[in-house]
Amino acid sequence: MNEEEFRTVLLKKIDMNNRLQALNLVKDRPSLKEKIEALSSLGIGPTEIADILGTTPGYVSVAISRLKKGQKKEELAESSSLVEPEMKKQED
Repeated sequence: MNEEEFRTVLLKKIDMNNRLQALNLVKDRPSLKEKIEALSSLGIGPTEIADILGTTPGYVSVAISRLKKGQKKEELAESSSLVEPEMKKQED
């Protein structure tokens, strides 16, 4: 085996190890969306997540987009609940 072949084999084994570790991290998450959220938070891209979980990159991208929209709505709700008490104090 020459150096280039060795490098290719080594990279494939490292990739497989990373995938197995990623699966192990999310194995107890009940839903696919929670698994996607966890893997995405680790910086893994939609294509890699799809490969790891056996779904399509499109599904993963949509799930990530919806998660981000949901987080934005929660942030807005939290910030508005912080503003409302201050406004009520000024009205009194």
